[in-house]
Amino acid sequence: MTMALRRSLSLAGFLDWERQRELKDAFEGIQPIARNGGTVAHSVIPSNVFRAFDKRLVEPCRVYRGDLKLILGRKVRYPDAIVSCAPVRSSEDFVPEPLIVFAVLSPSPRLIDETVKAMEYTAMTSIQNDVMVK
Repeated sequence: MTMALRRSLSLAGFLDWERQRELKDAFEGIQPIARNGGTVAHSVIPSNVFRAFDKRLVEPCRVYRGDLKLILGRKVRYPDAIVSCAPVRSSEDFVPEPLIVFAVLSPSPRLIDETVKAMEYTAMTSIQNDVMVK
């Protein structure tokens, strides 16, 4: 993270900054938070979710991999998979109306996933279910 980013950012400032980067970061409303590196298990589970939903969903519903963000108020999250039935333009980097979000729990941020992120997901009115996979 550069020195310039040690100051507080607005959501718009973060989105502008992140869209210029190859790496994607979560955003806690003040500063970027580096996303954890994955394990094989962390990669396989969302891939299985994607395959299972991709074959069963009918347009306009789609399943998206974890490289698309959710904007939750002033925060930005990257669930491991997202199901949405709302149209999403191909140029977008976020899903505006997710129905289901999937998060693979990692040991270190597990408490945050199970509490803070779960509350954020349930506060978003379009989300009907959030699935936390251990």
